[in-house]
Amino acid sequence: MNKVARAYVRVAGQCAFVELGQGNINDTFLVDRGKNSFIIQRINARVFREPRKVAQNTAVVSSHLNSGAAPAGFHFPRILKTRHGENWYVDCNGETWRAQSYIAGSRVYESIGDVALASQVGRCLAAFHHGVENLPQDRLEQVLPGFHNLPLYLQNFETALAGFSQKIGSRLHFCLECIVRYGKYGNFFETAVSRGNIAAKVVHGDPKVSNVLFDISTEKAVAMIDLDTVGSGLVLYDIGDCLRSCCGPSEERNSSEVGLNTAMAAGVLEGYLQERMLDRFELEHIYDALLLVSFELGVRFVTDYLMGNQYFKVNLPEDNLNRAVVQFQLVENISSQRRVIEGLVAGAEKQCQKR
Repeated sequence: MNKVARAYVRVAGQCAFVELGQGNINDTFLVDRGKNSFIIQRINARVFREPRKVAQNTAVVSSHLNSGAAPAGFHFPRILKTRHGENWYVDCNGETWRAQSYIAGSRVYESIGDVALASQVGRCLAAFHHGVENLPQDRLEQVLPGFHNLPLYLQNFETALAGFSQKIGSRLHFCLECIVRYGKYGNFFETAVSRGNIAAKVVHGDPKVSNVLFDISTEKAVAMIDLDTVGSGLVLYDIGDCLRSCCGPSEERNSSEVGLNTAMAAGVLEGYLQERMLDRFELEHIYDALLLVSFELGVRFVTDYLMGNQYFKVNLPEDNLNRAVVQFQLVENISSQRRVIEGLVAGAEKQCQKR
């Protein structure tokens, strides 16, 4: 890591490094240099087969947002170039790294339980969407082919299940039942795109709560970070995933009490619609996006478990199975609250129209 840091700045002696976050994919560190601190991140090449494309996309979006596209009050980390002018650095082991500015006086939350913070998360996601609205999609590389392609994930699941030779216990059986029950809705958004009901735009791709930076003193959201998955996609997937992360349970939790916090969901929706309005189709299908993106993540977790945990980081062999159970419990709860969730959307829309 000292060599990585020196690829970006001239450093005398050893640097101090602090590991940041609890991400499932990449490894992130603060290079602690006082006022001149910055972030370095090792891009997981097992997940992102072409990590230089990830670094390049991040640089394109960061440059666009920091050139005046971001709404007032929001600022996004700047991508730092190496001393040789590149957007990435490859170390002696062939690992690809990138670096970005450190926003001092900020913090992330792994989870939140406050409606005011939930509203800030919604506002920040809307600000990001507003900021990249005029960024041409063809300027961004495709780094994860098939990302948010639920029919493809279901095919991968079937393949993984066919090759699974261990005993199917009660938790895995529960997951399989949920996939049968909700898998029939897997083509919903692909069909909507083909009919012209909704179009792809530049999206974040992973707008979970831990990817939102908050100002420590004001508790206001100031930036979205971790642009690994930025690219062409559906705004509704971003909104659904944001609601899932902000208002659902921890991925590791496993109990019968898993459910969507509707008060928090109302906060996210009001915050989002304060900053950016959606068209009628998008407003009418937020529930579907929340349900299907939660279901999709459950499918991805259980598939990774069946394949021996190749994608998401795990400490124990059954971590991904536990995560899948939680996601499918959440799906069941979301399904039972359809009218409530659709009422929250309508209420948030009315509140924002009054303003």
